Amino acid sequence: MRNIKEAKIFFNRQCSPGSSLRLWNRVKNVVRNMLYGLNITDIEAPQQLVESINKPADGHRVLYIAAGDDGTVNLLINSIMKAKVQGSSVIGAVGLGFRNDFHKNLKKVRHVKGVPVRLDYRNTIDQDLIRAECLAADGGQENFFCAGSANAGITAGGSHYYNTGRGLFGFLRGVSPKTAILAASLCSLVKAQKTPARLVVGGRETGLMDIFNVSFNNNQYFAGGLKYDTAVGPDDGLMAVNVCTGIDAVAKMAAVFGSLSAGMFKCPENTASFRDKSAVMESEGGFAFEYDGEIAMIKRASLSVERQVIRCCS
Repeated sequence: MRNIKEAKIFFNRQCSPGSSLRLWNRVKNVVRNMLYGLNITDIEAPQQLVESINKPADGHRVLYIAAGDDGTVNLLINSIMKAKVQGSSVIGAVGLGFRNDFHKNLKKVRHVKGVPVRLDYRNTIDQDLIRAECLAADGGQENFFCAGSANAGITAGGSHYYNTGRGLFGFLRGVSPKTAILAASLCSLVKAQKTPARLVVGGRETGLMDIFNVSFNNNQYFAGGLKYDTAVGPDDGLMAVNVCTGIDAVAKMAAVFGSLSAGMFKCPENTASFRDKSAVMESEGGFAFEYDGEIAMIKRASLSVERQVIRCCS
C-alpha cells in the first residue's frame, strides 16, 4: 500500500449539540498522538472539507478522519466519491454521535476514553458502499452513497423528528441525545403511516405492499441500539433488505422494535428479509428516505452495492 503522509481531521461540532465538543476535547490529544509522524490539517467547516479533498500530487494516500456522527462520515464519503479520489483516500472516524453505527460493523470496536475510533490506517478494509439513485419528490435527481444503512418508514420518520423537531426535541437534543432519539422514535411509532410502495429486490418483484419500515443495509446495526440478524458484512458485495409490512397495532410494531433491540427481526407474517446486490423502492405518494442519518424526500430509490470501493481504517 502507498504510504500515508498526511491526515485531514474534520471535526463536526454540530453533529451532537451539547456533547460533541465535550467528547472531542476529551480525546483529541490522544487522537493526534495516534497519528504521530503525519502532517495534520484541522478542518471545522463542511465547505472547507469539500475544498480540501483532492488527489495528492506525490501519489501518496491521504487519511481523512470524520470526527462526528454517522452523518459526518456520510458527508466525508460522498465528498470523496464526488471528487473521484477514493483511490488515493483512506477513511478514519472518531464517533462523537449517539448512534456511531459506522464503528459497529467491525469484529472488534476500539475505544479511546469511551469514544469509538477507527484510526488504524496501517490495517485497512476495502469496504462496500450502497449507491442510491433517487427521484426526488420535486422531480429532481439525487444520487448519493451510504456506508451503513438506508431506510424508509418508521426509522426514517424517527430520524426526521430528531433532525428537524423543535421545542421539546430541540431541548432534548441539547441535553440528552439518547433521550431525544427515544422520543423521536416513539413519536414516529405513534404517528406511523403505511406507505403503499412497489419493491423489487435483485430483479424479483414483490408487488405493491403497505410498508411500515424497510431497511437496506451493509451493516447489521442501525439507529444506535438496533440490530438485524440478517447476515451481511461490510465487504461481501451484498446488502440486506429487511421489510416490515401491514402492521396496524402500535403494540405489534413496538414488538418488532423490541426484538431488534435484542438483535432479532421477528414478527410472524409481517416481516421478510433478502440478501442481494440491488433493490428498487417506488411510491407515487413519496416517502422519507434516511441514509446514514441524513434525510431526503423521494418517490423512487434504486440501490446497488459498489463492492470494496473505499478504503477504511480498522
